[in-house]
Amino acid sequence: MKGWLFFLAGVGCAIGAVLYFHGAPPVDHADTGTGSAPAETASSTSPLVSQTGACWLTKPVTIPSTYGTVTLPQGTALRYLGEQGGNITVANGSMTFSVTPDMVAGLTRQVEPAAPEPQATAPDDATAQGFLSTAGAFVMNLTNRIPWIHSAPLVSSFDFQKYGRFLLIADGTAGKASGSLVLYQGKVRLVTNAHVLSEIPDARFSQIDSQEVPTGAFSYADGADLAVADQSTCTEGLEMMTDVDKEVSVGDDVVVLGNSLGSDVVTVIPGKVTGLGPDLVEVDAKFVEGNSGSPIIHVKTGKLIGIATFATVRNVDLLSKDSQFNSGVRRFGYRLDTVQGWQHPSAGQFMAEAKTVEAVRKKTEYLFYLGRDLSNGNVSLSKYQASDSPLRDLVTEFGSDVGGLHPGGLDTHESALRFIRALSYETQSDINPLRRQDFTWYHWHELEMDMQARTVLKKAYDQMLSVAEARLDNPFR
Repeated sequence: MKGWLFFLAGVGCAIGAVLYFHGAPPVDHADTGTGSAPAETASSTSPLVSQTGACWLTKPVTIPSTYGTVTLPQGTALRYLGEQGGNITVANGSMTFSVTPDMVAGLTRQVEPAAPEPQATAPDDATAQGFLSTAGAFVMNLTNRIPWIHSAPLVSSFDFQKYGRFLLIADGTAGKASGSLVLYQGKVRLVTNAHVLSEIPDARFSQIDSQEVPTGAFSYADGADLAVADQSTCTEGLEMMTDVDKEVSVGDDVVVLGNSLGSDVVTVIPGKVTGLGPDLVEVDAKFVEGNSGSPIIHVKTGKLIGIATFATVRNVDLLSKDSQFNSGVRRFGYRLDTVQGWQHPSAGQFMAEAKTVEAVRKKTEYLFYLGRDLSNGNVSLSKYQASDSPLRDLVTEFGSDVGGLHPGGLDTHESALRFIRALSYETQSDINPLRRQDFTWYHWHELEMDMQARTVLKKAYDQMLSVAEARLDNPFR
């Protein structure tokens, strides 16, 4: 083993211990599977600082698809969907499959309804049964290993013909989602989630008859994952309930309309209200991928009480096994009636914010992977020198530095110390200049998740540095 690698491997347990103790700090919005994080090693078992509801393949997997088979390489980003029979259900793109626990690393357990790619398809009964799918580019081939989530019988009093016309299909290069026509503050406006517009910047909205609904500039809620825009195409929309707390009770029937699985048809998903909060309404209507931006309609009044936004998935423990939360999946929508204010960035500013969030999140992942590899003593610098690696220059400089030194010499160890100091610095260098006032609430909320992860990473690198400095002072310790 090279001298610097032996030296780093000897102190790298510090970062592994800190990261294991803290676990993986949550980072909202599950990965769409298009990132290029360094490849996962099959021997890794350390927690991953990753996006919520995400994990990574530790070995290649070949999956049957409509067009033959698709091989996903080691290190592929996956979205976590649930667990059944000891296996973990995951997805890459719209291709959903089951793996054994040893085949993934970095597992977190929160997912958010997002937008499948235009190519996503499903069996004829997938929409009716409400399959929990995911966004992406591949056509999925479902098998009997996949856990299906069945819809309850449709509430007989719900008039689909009356309300279905208020659902909009969102379509863009990066995927598909939903939108809603809502009578809000005296005008019929288009309402969707902020994350839909962040992830699908060129989203176009159309009615089910394919008539496009052009919009004006979007405004974004201060304190909620919501966006609203004026439109002049449609003169009717869903009436918004102005006081959900007084008019809605737990147990009331609801219906979620949406572009489930990005199928470009209006689906009807019935359920009940299971909880109310200051900003959120929780329902057991099993909305799925593509339903982001869908209206949650109170059946008794026919009014909008929320916009379908995200789901959380977690293991069912002994305490909750015999409770109403024994499914492990909970679904939430943001309330429109409690939004206190709106922010009005330009389209360019909002997209610039989205790119900043993406860049910060990518660097977080690379910083974790490199620290994890150091803790495992399995350091391959080449994978961190790819053209799109945010650590490329730092790693390349270190590789050049130690390349001309005598293996195991004092200068080599000092170079390793400089490398660790630089990594500690990099955990904060890109986020320290960021200021709350420069971002919409939604994107700042996303950044705060990464900032929590970076705090853990800095502590881990600083602890590694302390161990390394002590070992250099006393090599026999």
